[in-house]
Amino acid sequence: MKFPAINAAISLTFLFASPVMAAELYLKADPTAIGIGESAKVELFLDSPEGVNAVQGVVAFPPQLKIKEVSDGNSIINLWVERPAFKGQEVSFSGISPGGYAKEHGLVLTIFVEGKSVGSDAVFLKEAQAFLNDGQGTPASLLLRRATIKVAAVSTGEQLAEEEDDVPPSDFRPVIASDPNIFDGKYFVTFATQDKGSGIDYYEVAEERSFFRPRPEIWERAESPYLLKDQELKSWVLVRAADRAGNSRTEVLRPGKIPAYQQPLTIILILFVVIVLIIWRLRKNIF
Repeated sequence: MKFPAINAAISLTFLFASPVMAAELYLKADPTAIGIGESAKVELFLDSPEGVNAVQGVVAFPPQLKIKEVSDGNSIINLWVERPAFKGQEVSFSGISPGGYAKEHGLVLTIFVEGKSVGSDAVFLKEAQAFLNDGQGTPASLLLRRATIKVAAVSTGEQLAEEEDDVPPSDFRPVIASDPNIFDGKYFVTFATQDKGSGIDYYEVAEERSFFRPRPEIWERAESPYLLKDQELKSWVLVRAADRAGNSRTEVLRPGKIPAYQQPLTIILILFVVIVLIIWRLRKNIF
């Protein structure tokens, strides 16, 4: 598997030079022994003393484990070129940390699995790469460490602790733009945010023409960039980010091309002035 998009994207985010030292991508399983039908999580961490700002790769799982869910909650990765997702027994990922990450124990992603059949084998990384934060996208020297989960026929007594998440995704600001190279120059909206708990599950977009801020009943699942249906930019644009725990955050963009005299505040101000003038006139006639 190749990730050509990341090579172009990382050139925009290298800001500071760093000395060349070995980085390490390593997997950690919790618990390390489960029964059939029981759950565990596998976390991918990055140690990067030299300053790495882009990583990519594939996490491969043995047949006795079933992948249930992938989360980017609490990840050090701010921009995903390829958001972590699984297909079959593999999870692929590709992302960027603008400005670089030069610390230890940086969580990249979390994978939740379930015991499917008896056995003990390694979860390992393949096709993994990291790129130095040196302004040139230099490949970093990279060490890889695998993890092992044993699946027994009966319960091992080790249980994965459930983590509660009642915090919505972080604030974000959608942006409406146009570019001759995207959607043939038509208007689109871009958006991205993070969720430090369970991770972003999906985005939704709603467009609606309304005098005041609308409360749309129909939302459409969306990915950034999203082609706007109202190319006249006379609609409110609402973007909702939802995490895997069911929390959500909605950001709102006002209509971009409504004349000033049609803006709600302008109309309210005009009505206020008219009412004041009517009251003044009535008082003048009475007294």
